[in-house]
Order: sequence, then structure tokens, then C-alpha cells
Amino acid sequence: MSSTGVAYVSYDSYDEGLDTWLVHFGYYDGSGYHQLTSIDAGSCGGFSALALNENNVPYLAYCMDCNICVAKYENGAFKTVGTITDAEAPSLYVSGTYAYLAYQYVDEDEEYVTAGFFDNEGVWQGFIRGGFNGFYPKLTGVGNNVYMAFMDCDTLVAGCFQGENWTILGDFATPICTLGITLDSSKNFYVAYLKEIAAKNKMGKEEYLSTVCVNVYKNGSWTYYPEINSQGVILYPYFSGAPAVKNGTVYLAYSELGFPDYITCTYQVKQYSGSSWQDTGNPSFAPSENPNCFIASALDNNGVPHIFCTGPDSNLHLYKYATSKGREH
Repeated sequence: MSSTGVAYVSYDSYDEGLDTWLVHFGYYDGSGYHQLTSIDAGSCGGFSALALNENNVPYLAYCMDCNICVAKYENGAFKTVGTITDAEAPSLYVSGTYAYLAYQYVDEDEEYVTAGFFDNEGVWQGFIRGGFNGFYPKLTGVGNNVYMAFMDCDTLVAGCFQGENWTILGDFATPICTLGITLDSSKNFYVAYLKEIAAKNKMGKEEYLSTVCVNVYKNGSWTYYPEINSQGVILYPYFSGAPAVKNGTVYLAYSELGFPDYITCTYQVKQYSGSSWQDTGNPSFAPSENPNCFIASALDNNGVPHIFCTGPDSNLHLYKYATSKGREH
């Protein structure tokens, strides 16, 4: 979401006829959706990540034939900033003209995550030599203070880079994956992730559902928000939005595959303002039987939540929260 209220979006689709992934980029304004470009990412591509710098200039990271391409949108087209070979699962943060990137790669059957940035000349500057054992990294930051969270087996590791120095701020046991991370205006560091809980399906068989957890690192220590017990299996990690914070209120959006039938996908948008998690608008909106329901979320300058997600017609829609209507399409 830009500071001017324009909602930039990127999403991926697969063209079966051409056997290729397409990365689409466009924006919503008061008159509707405007498609700007589509990029052919090859048969092993997609997983796009979008970020804006302080001047609302869009940057895009996406997989293209098993490599990661980082590009800057200017003069009506994307211009390549740099490429990382044999990499996947990009997470992007931009400050000024520096494009910070976290990603995962495989070396001798082991998964690793690493991070760094492309400088003004498009030269890659890695924060660390090699990488950390792990997968599904998430990245955010303020200026040159860059924060990252990733999974290491059954532990979520969260920390920050200050230059080349990596500091672990916390690790959390038994999560399934990281949903997303963010910083508020006071640079407090929020981490959202999933844990599993045991449950019985309609046949009486034990299965596992997801519990949503949100923690914040503030004044040198972690505060743990109450866990959100889901009513279904939460789809992860690309089908959930990062937490968003405005004036002390935390918003979180995620998609659930309904328990116990695992057919209908719904979206949950929650907010926490000091005592408990509450539904934002009507709960479980935009039901879909598409098992690959996608969701991303952001706040505008007025703190109004916007949700970009798969609708009942299997197309992507942008919703915003309107207090008089619950959610406005």
C-alpha cells in the first residue's frame, strides 16, 4: 500500500497451455484495477514478493527458472536490479535504492536461508558467508536495520542484521511456519507464526489444526499475545498476510481450509487492541472452494485494513474494511 493510497499488487498464475508461470503486477485506485505488466517466469517460477521504497517506487522479486530476479519498476517497465541463481522463496524489503533480499537454497540436500542486498550498482552484498540452516525466510526493516525470521526444523528463529552483524532476538519451539513479520512506527518487531494442536475429525480420528501466535519484541524482551485457536487448517506459508500495526492495534489476516471437511476456504481478519483478539468485520468472509486461496493484507495511511484475496469466483479481489458495512469490495 503506497503512502498515496494506491494499492500495488503482484500475483502468480500458471498457464497450462504454455507450461509456464506468469507473474502479474498492477494496482488498484479509485477507478478499479489496472494491470501494468505480466512476466513470463518459466516452468519453475512465480512466488513473487512486492515491496515499495519510501518514494513509493515498486520493486519485485520472483522466481524465474529456479533463479530469483529482483527488478525495479520505472518508466512503465521493470528493470532488472540483480539475479540470484539456484534460489527460491524470496522475501523483499527496499530502502532508498537498496533492495534487501532473503531467500532459501539447497546445498547437498540441506536447506539454507541467507540475506543481503543489491546496492546502487546492482552488486550483491551478502550479510553472511554461507547461510543458516532453515527455510521460508521473511524480511522487513527500517533504513539499514533489517529483521528476518525463518524456520530451522521445528524452531522459528527471529533476529536482526546491523551491517553484517546478525543478532538472534528470540527462537520459538514447535511452530509449523512463519506467517509474516513487520515493524511498527516505534520499530517494535512483530512475528506471526503457526503451531499445531490436536483435534478430532468427524470420523473421530485425531488430526492437527493450527493455532495462530503473534509475539512482539519491545524494549529488549518479547511479549506474547493470546493464541488464536483456528476452526480449520490454516494454509501456509504463502496464503497468509503479515501482521500490520497502526496506533497500537495489531491486525492479522489468514486463510482457513474448513475443518472437518477441508473443502471450503474462508478468510479470517482479526485485530488486537489491548485485551483480546476480535473479528474485524464479518468473520469467515469470501468463502471459496478453491484450495489454493491466496491472501495478502496491508493498512493504508488511515489504518484501514485492505485484503487482497481469492474470491468465490476463483478470481482475485481487493476488499477494504468499512465500519458501516463490515467489508467493502
